[in-house]
Amino acid sequence: PTRNINPTDDKMGIIQIHSLKNVPYACKHCDSHIGEMRDLKKMSGETAHRGPLFTFKKIYNCIISERIIKLQIFKGVRVFMVDETPIDNPDIQQGHDIYCKRCNSLVGWKLKENKFLIFANKIL
Repeated sequence: PTRNINPTDDKMGIIQIHSLKNVPYACKHCDSHIGEMRDLKKMSGETAHRGPLFTFKKIYNCIISERIIKLQIFKGVRVFMVDETPIDNPDIQQGHDIYCKRCNSLVGWKLKENKFLIFANKIL
């Protein structure tokens, strides 16, 4: 599910939502299952405008945007979105927006393979 860029799963345009058995984390807007406790790595700090972040190694029922965003991470604690990237700044990483597959609300950012930052205020 995390590799899907297109919200449809080739079933005549029908969005397929996966139900998980061990689900403490769901989208706060539509209750779609986002992550399991075993996939939660840690509390990752916070963003300037979106609050605390959780790091997951695997997510479900999400769409990864193709659009590249730039994120600046300060000592692993504060994360900011930036528009222009200084070439010599090692704190800047490229990422992608993550959207809930069911309601299309922004729930976090993907930094690299198996590293998903989910906004704590977007999940239950």
